[in-house]
Formats: sequence, structure tokens, C-alpha cells
Amino acid sequence: MSVVYSEKDCVLINHKEYIDHIYRTTIVNQGDSGSDLKTIYTLREDVFNFAPKNRNDTDDTKRHKINAKKSSILISQNPELHELNQTIAAKSKEFLEDCKRRNVIFNESSHHTTDSSLSVFKEVCSEETVNVPLNGKNTLDNAIVTKISGQTYLIPPKCKFTNTCVSAIDKFADEFYDFIVIDPPWWNKYIRRVRTWKREEGYDMMYNDDILKIPLEDLIHPNTIVAIWCTNSPTHSEFVKKIALPKWNLKLLATYYWVKITKSGDPICEFNAPLKKQPYEQLFLATHIESERLLKDDINLIFSISSVVHSHKPPLLVFKDYLPDQPKCLEIFARYLLPHFSSIGREVLKLQNTILFEEKEQETVR
Repeated sequence: MSVVYSEKDCVLINHKEYIDHIYRTTIVNQGDSGSDLKTIYTLREDVFNFAPKNRNDTDDTKRHKINAKKSSILISQNPELHELNQTIAAKSKEFLEDCKRRNVIFNESSHHTTDSSLSVFKEVCSEETVNVPLNGKNTLDNAIVTKISGQTYLIPPKCKFTNTCVSAIDKFADEFYDFIVIDPPWWNKYIRRVRTWKREEGYDMMYNDDILKIPLEDLIHPNTIVAIWCTNSPTHSEFVKKIALPKWNLKLLATYYWVKITKSGDPICEFNAPLKKQPYEQLFLATHIESERLLKDDINLIFSISSVVHSHKPPLLVFKDYLPDQPKCLEIFARYLLPHFSSIGREVLKLQNTILFEEKEQETVR
């Protein structure tokens, strides 16, 4: 449902379409009235109105001159990272141009409005997520609407969740999972600075040693697939590959790069020198150390339109070919819910707030 177009080692997914499909039938309980409302919810269009910041041409020229020497030094000091950036940039350009020729880029003529994007961002973040431990689930075949601590949330079908610190995972998790997604709040100097002046864009970070305490090795079986989101920091990458994976009894299966694009089908920023901001994030795909699956040693790219909400990752059921027909899934540090997933994290309901959605149709059911 979410795959729009794929070619070789590149795949374009429609994040919004996938989420909209989940909430095409949502039941709203009407309490004592004896009837419910069957409602269609869709993600607001402006959630994906990501627009690069407008810069003054004169300022750009000055900035380019100042940074050119620094970039040259970074390239000479990190030749392998520079080569990787160049490869990703070239493959991205070729694939996105192919998408445009085939008219598979969504809303290519859409006008981006930074003000609209920022208003959505601030509106979402002004609504406090539930900050007390709680457990919930939806065993029905359709999504439901519920109110928690004065806020209204959408809960997808066939899911369960706990809004708490991941240190409580032993009490929440079942024995084994087919698919595990983990998006750790990696320690990041930029986020640390952001928290000092713009609270809504910051989040609680964790040191690598604390991330290592998550007992993934107790939650996997020989065919489990684990997807690990990671920053582009070489330190974090090496930690995952050389320390975390062995500790969790995992081996690397493939490395993916999520290339974030705008509605016009362009990367959200330039491909820069190593260690500087890039329009992509890393995603490591791992499996049990005793699995017979082999390493896919290619440059694998996932493309999707970037959300204006911080760390709003695209759904990863693009990996369904690796999984059984009805996989048992777990997401750690989850920020939104998905069907057939158990989700744990301190922001697990953040992107379920109905403020991010629009009601399209309603029908009374009895």
C-alpha cells in the first residue's frame, strides 16, 4: 500500500497514503446515545509541507566562501564518507529524475509554505503528550478514537502500547517478535543546543551505554528482523555495528538510507561535506547472528516526503517480504502507533493526536 515506485535498490513510499489507509474506518463511540460514528480520518496535507528555509542570496555567497575551506578539510579527512555521500547523491538524482519522468512524485506542483509548516509543528508540540505511565490496546479490526488526559487520540486496529520509559520493556514485551523497530534518541550536540532555546524541538537523549541495556537479545528468534534507525554520526554507526549488534546477538543484513524529499521530489537540503547536515538518515537492518540470511552489501535507498514534525519516520513495512504473513511486531521509542505492533516509549501517542488529522466523512452506525 505504501510503495509507490521501486527500481533496483531504490524505493519511493507514500507515508501519508499508508497512514490514511489505516484510518479509513474509525469508530467514534457516542456514549449513552446508543450509536457510534464511522469516520474517515486522513493526515493533514500540511503535515508534509516541508519547505527548506529561504536564505538571502548574498548571505549564501558569504556563507559558501566561509565554509568552502572547512568542507574541503572535512572531505580530505573523511574520504570514505565523502565517497558514500557522492554515491547516495548520484543515485538519488537518477532515481528522482526517473520518478518525475514517470509522474510518480506526489503533488509535484504543490506550493510549499514555511509558515504553514511551522504552524503545524508548533500546534502539535503545544499539545502535551501523556506524561504518566499508561497501557492501552485496540483488539478490534478497525481504528477507534479515545480521550486520554483531556486529549483526543486515534488508536489503530490490532495494536497495543505503553506510554513509559523503555527501561520497563521487560514488563511490556512478549517473548519473541518477527520484526523490531528501534529509533533511539541518540546523544546529539545539535539537539542539546536546541533544547536550551526551543523546547518543542528537543527531546530526551540517551547515552550509548544506556541504549545497550535494552534486552533485544531476549526478544528475537532466528528469523527476527531488526531495523535500527541511526544518525549519520560515524561514532554512532560504529557503535551499532561493532558493539550493539554483537551484544544483541545480531548481524548486519543491510544498510539503508532514508532520503528525505519535498513534495516536488527534491532532497530537503544539499548533500554536504562529511559530518555536516545531509538529506538522509541511516537505517541498519539486522537479523539473528545464526540466521542463514546473507548481507546485502549495496547502497539501498528509501525515499519519502519529509514531515514537518521532528523525527516523524516513515513506516517500515516496506520490509514485509522479509516477514511472515501476519508478523508480530515491536517498536521501541515509538512516536506513533501501527496495526499489529506493540509500541513502547515516552512519546508513544504524540503523533496519534487528532490535531494532526482531518475528518473526511461520517456515518452513524448502530
